[in-house]
Amino acid sequence: MVDVRIIGGSFRGRKIPLAKNTALRPSMSRIRETAFNWLAPTIWNASCLDAFAGTGVLGFEAISRGAASVHLIEQHSATAAQLKKTASLLGCESQVTVQQGDALRLIQRISEPSFDLVFLDPPFNQGLLINVIDGLLKSGCLKPKAQLYIEAEKSLVFSDVLKLDHWQQRKYKAAGDMHYALYQLSH
Repeated sequence: MVDVRIIGGSFRGRKIPLAKNTALRPSMSRIRETAFNWLAPTIWNASCLDAFAGTGVLGFEAISRGAASVHLIEQHSATAAQLKKTASLLGCESQVTVQQGDALRLIQRISEPSFDLVFLDPPFNQGLLINVIDGLLKSGCLKPKAQLYIEAEKSLVFSDVLKLDHWQQRKYKAAGDMHYALYQLSH
């Protein structure tokens, strides 16, 4: 087992146990710290979606910092089961929903405005972002002025996967071979 620590809020310092899975790439602490500094003014009582949950660290960090709820979507069944165990371990299972399955298909089933904030940190170099971002817009699951936090490989150009008439970039930063940004729904 490998562990990732929550870096802020009520669960600060708590470990998230991870099953050995080389496909998981948890968001690094320094990147999460920057991202949640960006989100600090709006995270309180937010309803969040983590469409490629993996370790769940972004969602659990959001709950730790005052988000009302987080909906975690994870494709792999063993990893989804671990997310449920982690929610129980942290005592936040009433705030966390875990769904196992394909993010795009599950997002398309949500037909009412549900989310203030969406985390997208998919496996790199698999072309997953464009369809999921389009699916978020088409499903109607985003609340007005919803925010979108993205982590991706540096070779991916965010303006190529976002319909910029729908999204306004709020923050951007690069680190090593990846970059990350915060966008807000413009209408």
